Amino acid sequence: MPLTVERDGIVRVEVFKKPLWYIVDPEAEGGFDPALKSLLQSLKPTQRSEWQFIARVTVFLVVWLLVGGGIAYFSNTVQGIEAWRGSVYGGAIIAGLLAAWLAIIPVFPLRPEAPRHFDSVRLIPHDIVKWADDSIAEDRLWSLVEARHRLDDVRHLAIVVLEDWSFEYGGDLQLDAAHTLVMKTLTREFNERRTHYVRVAKEFGFVPSGVELSDLSELETWTSSER
Repeated sequence: MPLTVERDGIVRVEVFKKPLWYIVDPEAEGGFDPALKSLLQSLKPTQRSEWQFIARVTVFLVVWLLVGGGIAYFSNTVQGIEAWRGSVYGGAIIAGLLAAWLAIIPVFPLRPEAPRHFDSVRLIPHDIVKWADDSIAEDRLWSLVEARHRLDDVRHLAIVVLEDWSFEYGGDLQLDAAHTLVMKTLTREFNERRTHYVRVAKEFGFVPSGVELSDLSELETWTSSER
């Protein structure tokens, strides 16, 4: 049975209209409240109200109609444009859309990415949310979530390294001595964290997916095939 009830240190927050669960480190300095306050403050930009959505759509439509309609209207006063009228109308629509999109940015800036986690607050992965239930102890859930995030952190770092290396240098990455040294270090750290995650998951009765536990060498193969 998935998590359904909020309690001290385990909260459900809407991020871009999607409910997500977060957990606070039971040993967080100052207790739960300061950490949760920082989390909720950082998520405010992702929780726009309905009137903001309506205002954004209104601004978009008004600018689109004014710019696109204005271009189309004034084009009718130009002599000899009949042969190009279809192209002019198409250009008017595109110009109106572009102007409308630019107009809503200063009104409501592009939404920022929701923070992945803080030092003492972690997003609970969806599969763990589905597995856990409301009777699980906070410290046990934190141990599992923290082990999962520590494993994911290394995988994400490896992806960044591989993509940047491939973009910057190209060629056969496996023949690059610096690349080999970096990936060996990341692989060793990943394997240690994976072992810890598997041990914690087994202790609590959670079964990780094969994707989570796949070797970093699969990332190198994927990156090479993308070039």
